[in-house]
Amino acid sequence: MIRSLSILLLVMLAGSLGVLSAQHEESEKSARPAFTQTQAEQWLEEVLPVLEKVSGRQLAPPLPTVECVGQAALAKVLTSEFLDALNRLTPDDKDSTNAILAQAQGAQMAQAMLGKYSLKQKKLLLVPSNFTRIMDLADIPPEQLEPLVKLTIAHELGHRLQDQEIDLAAALGTITELEPMQSFNASMEGQAIVFHEMVGDELGLEVAVATLNYLMPGGGFMQDKFPNLENAKTPPPIYHKINYDYGGAYMRKLYQAGGPDATWDAMAKAPVDLNIILTARAVSHEGKSYMERLQGIEQLFDGGKWQVKQVALDQQGVRSQFNHLPKDLRNKMLAAVTSSSSIIAGQQSQRIVVFSLMTLSDPKYVAAVQEFMANSIAEKITTFRRQGIQFKQNERNIELPNDVTVFETTLEITIPQTGESADQYLCLMQKGDVIVQILLFGVPKPDDAKYQQIADRIFDH
Repeated sequence: MIRSLSILLLVMLAGSLGVLSAQHEESEKSARPAFTQTQAEQWLEEVLPVLEKVSGRQLAPPLPTVECVGQAALAKVLTSEFLDALNRLTPDDKDSTNAILAQAQGAQMAQAMLGKYSLKQKKLLLVPSNFTRIMDLADIPPEQLEPLVKLTIAHELGHRLQDQEIDLAAALGTITELEPMQSFNASMEGQAIVFHEMVGDELGLEVAVATLNYLMPGGGFMQDKFPNLENAKTPPPIYHKINYDYGGAYMRKLYQAGGPDATWDAMAKAPVDLNIILTARAVSHEGKSYMERLQGIEQLFDGGKWQVKQVALDQQGVRSQFNHLPKDLRNKMLAAVTSSSSIIAGQQSQRIVVFSLMTLSDPKYVAAVQEFMANSIAEKITTFRRQGIQFKQNERNIELPNDVTVFETTLEITIPQTGESADQYLCLMQKGDVIVQILLFGVPKPDDAKYQQIADRIFDH
């Protein structure tokens, strides 16, 4: 019972940003001051109008204030909010267990959180000593301090705006079950993540955005620093992953499609079915899953009978897919690819069509996927040479309408024993954060019109 409730506490964390504490706990007194109250107030003034711009909402008076606090003060705020949430979810333990768990969890989380929007005090709380300690642990250079604080302020201001627009305490107060609580928190954190990312873009703080996302629960920092850490203080990563990773992907997709208003519409409807958030990466902006768009695509090459296999991978599946790659390329692909949907179709006549559609965490990672394809081609060429197979390699790039780019490689193969040709075609089609790898064997080479048919079927317009 106590173990399950301690897990629930992490699901219920509302309006906060930080990393988990672990075996590296240090005395707060030993940490050198990171920044002052005056600096925090100045950075709030700078960030606030930018946050209003990217969020499409104005903060109503009285404007929020920021306060630099220590871990003890933050722990009291956290304990109070944790206790309220626990009493809603597990009312049978209201008089005993909940109070103990809330106090323990509040004290633990206060050691590692960078910032918090206090639902009751209606202010932003920052913990300067935690910035110093966590930055030292994560090897983040001192010059990143100011950008990280500004983005943390932007994130917590996002929660302040949410409180203004939908009354977070009232909304949370109606939720008495775990899955709706998880869904609501994922929507709430996801929107705040999108807002701090957009503020980062406006202020030219792209490096700090990547760093802050890395430091967030589920962002990779704890796994990198403590890969074997398994104890009562470490909750299952999936809870953090849903709140920050999947929630961020869900709201990011909405923002890209409809701007800030689309994210506010989603917040007004929260909590939604949790599966909508969990599958956000595999759904296009127009609402149709990419696997649905791939179904039947083999018929574009031949109307005959095909044997078809569908493969959909979540992040864990994607990770295993790239395990065989060289370390540097593997790390790039793990950072780049967030989901993968594939159709593998074959005919008895040795015709094979493979479509692997990948969603990217950012369009800038297209180069990494191109490197991945080049690696795949190099492996094929090595095999051909080992088997004495003759081949010619040709490449071309094609620009299609609606910002679709095609990177094509043709391997003209001659089988030495028979002299027969067995050409293979490999290409990448890319638009925005969606990229499709196509492998064709024994089918005619696509012309530009065929590529356009494929693009029209897959990509949003």
